[in-house]
Amino acid sequence: MDGAAAARLSDGTIDGEDRNIDRARDGLRSVDSAGGDTGDILRLVRTNQKLMLSVTNRNGAAVADKHRAVCDLFMKEIEKLVKRSDTTGSNTIDDKELEHLCLRLKTQLLAQGVTEWDGSAFREMVREDNGVDNILSYCRERFEARKEELIEKGVI
Repeated sequence: MDGAAAARLSDGTIDGEDRNIDRARDGLRSVDSAGGDTGDILRLVRTNQKLMLSVTNRNGAAVADKHRAVCDLFMKEIEKLVKRSDTTGSNTIDDKELEHLCLRLKTQLLAQGVTEWDGSAFREMVREDNGVDNILSYCRERFEARKEELIEKGVI
């Protein structure tokens, strides 16, 4: 499921839950608390609590789905950058391609709000093993290691 589909699905789910809460709220208001049955009031309160928990759980799942979609898109963009930097088609990044790749990665990361990037460590890693697959693996590892921090900061 792509990010747009996940957003539409979660927005529809949230709208449906909002309508459920509104119906439960209207039902609770319709009970005459002065002369009404206490049992009815307690049942409505329990129903409202269950609906609120359901909405909270679904909202959390929707947000997690959105984060997953954004993370997938982010890594696909990084993958495109790395593969496009291999101008010779050798499935490796040579020294000339490395400088362009570093500039592209730094620009992409800055555009996403990531201001801390150790370009020297990246260059050293590429010089040790300049295979595209190795570079992508390195990028994925670094991203996974900092993903939660980036989500908390609102970067992704």
